[in-house]
Amino acid sequence: MLADDLGLSKRVHISDEFVPDEKRKSYFEAADFIVSTYSGGFHSQSATLATAAQARRHVLAASGTSPMRDLVEHFGLGVFVEPDSSEAVANGMATLLHGDLPEANWEGFEAHATWQTNVTRILEAAADFVGGRPTPVRQFEGFEDEAVPRPPLLSAKAQRPAKPQKVPPAKKIVAPEARPAARKKPAKRLAVSKPAAAPAEAELVSEKPASPAPVAGAENPQTVFPGFETVAESPAKTPAKVQGVNGRAPKADKPTSKEKPQTRRGRKPRSRVSSRDSSVELEPAGAIAV
Repeated sequence: MLADDLGLSKRVHISDEFVPDEKRKSYFEAADFIVSTYSGGFHSQSATLATAAQARRHVLAASGTSPMRDLVEHFGLGVFVEPDSSEAVANGMATLLHGDLPEANWEGFEAHATWQTNVTRILEAAADFVGGRPTPVRQFEGFEDEAVPRPPLLSAKAQRPAKPQKVPPAKKIVAPEARPAARKKPAKRLAVSKPAAAPAEAELVSEKPASPAPVAGAENPQTVFPGFETVAESPAKTPAKVQGVNGRAPKADKPTSKEKPQTRRGRKPRSRVSSRDSSVELEPAGAIAV
């Protein structure tokens, strides 16, 4: 059903049973207005107008050119709208609910819509049809001055209440809670190793080897070892004890010059003279004290 499709089943009461005459008027009196809408092809009259007039209820009517339209507009029985238009029907409902309707001529309608009047008009229309005379289209043509003023139609869209705009609730600004100060972890102190005491610089005491004794009978004595003195000026000295790390002597600084030292530690210099060819007795070389 249409009411179910529109979600109005709880607000619509549908009675598909026959309503007897003694209860029909009570149904009309319970309504705000009566809807009697037909399509544009309807050119007749409806009995609902007589029942609505008895209950003194306005009618929303729609049809083609018909006596029903003439009666509604002439006696002011309600609002007549164009047929086959849902928007026109909505505007007619809005006019009946919210418009300023003039008082209908109920007594005039009841005097016109009697049984005798209706039978007489049917017989006149039949005689005109048989005689080939045109039948009148309107019943009250030329009686517009006697008609009830028509109410102006209202727009149904304009009557809709404006939808309330939802205002979002104001957000409460809550101050953030103070956080406890974070405890800083104590920094691990690294043990700083004390720099080792620089070893005392050892004095290098070197003695030049004594030159060999001059050969007897020679006027110009020659040195046996080139680069050394011929005569030791002082007796050989005993090497002094060296204090260093683990009883070892510290390494001597490397010479800055490219020349290599001419002496070696703990070794005696070699003689360049072969022991076989030389008859000169060599004196022992002096010791090198470090």
